[in-house]
Formats: sequence, structure tokens, C-alpha cells
Amino acid sequence: MWLPELGTVGEGGCGSVSQSVAATGLNFVFKRFHGAGDSENYYAPLISEVMIVSQLPIRDHPNIIDLEGICWEVRPTTKKRSPCLCMKGQCGIRKSS
Repeated sequence: MWLPELGTVGEGGCGSVSQSVAATGLNFVFKRFHGAGDSENYYAPLISEVMIVSQLPIRDHPNIIDLEGICWEVRPTTKKRSPCLCMKGQCGIRKSS
């Protein structure tokens, strides 16, 4: 079970980042990609992002939080599904080394 979204914490050229908390108290960050209604527009930035954060020098940087996986968001009004990256952590908080 999820608690209400804590709001958007960042906006970039290809998407927005929001934070939420699971009922267990764990913080999760979600990156949603722009162009969510058009599959051609969000898969390229999604794949690029995964490729970048999987590189060892970037993955080990203290300002990068760990990628947990890819989840699907279903928009309630249109029922369209779009992928978003799911990361465990908290925006603005560095991970421990």
C-alpha cells in the first residue's frame, strides 16, 4: 500500500521525478517520462537512462540513488500505460557508501 505522493521534486528535459512512501515506511522515487501517450517518445529516454545509471562509475556516485526497476503507471482518465523508473531512496539524501 502506498501513501499519497509527496509531489514533484524535479523536472528535466525528458521527464519528471516524484517521491512517495510505501506503507512500510520505505521512500521511493519515480521518474516519469514525457510523451507518455506515445510509445515512440518514451522508450528511447527510458533505455538511455537505464544504460547510463548501469555504468559502474555513475552507479557508484554518491548523488545517484539505486535503480530498483521499471514499473508501469496507468493513467486513471485515459487508461494508458507508461513506464517509469522506480528507485529506492530519498531525493536530496545521499546514499551511504
